[in-house]
Amino acid sequence: MAENYDEAIRLYRLAAEQGLSHAQEALGSLYYHGKGVEKDLEEGCKWYKLAAKQGLARAQNSLGLAYYNGKGVEQDNAMAVAWWTIAYKSGDRTYLGNKMQLERELKSHEFLIVDEFVDEWEAKAE
Repeated sequence: MAENYDEAIRLYRLAAEQGLSHAQEALGSLYYHGKGVEKDLEEGCKWYKLAAKQGLARAQNSLGLAYYNGKGVEQDNAMAVAWWTIAYKSGDRTYLGNKMQLERELKSHEFLIVDEFVDEWEAKAE
């Protein structure tokens, strides 16, 4: 059975533009990995961010990984830990080991960045 990426992308885009987080994350993944579209890491991260800001833990983890690897966004260990912390608090422990390892490497000022970002996130979620 042939995969119909054109139709999937069309439908995901329609739903994503309506603000559906799962569609945003799926569309982000298609762009990020170049499935059915030309690979575009920045476009993938754009959709991941929209889904992550709505609380979708899978997108939060994907953003953490993007920041860790510096693919689609500027490499930033503090932001990687921040997004993995938010995902963890959302109940997704996929990158818990990565988060814990990377925390050991952060400098004190980077911990402040993480704490501020996570605190702002939690305040908005209330």
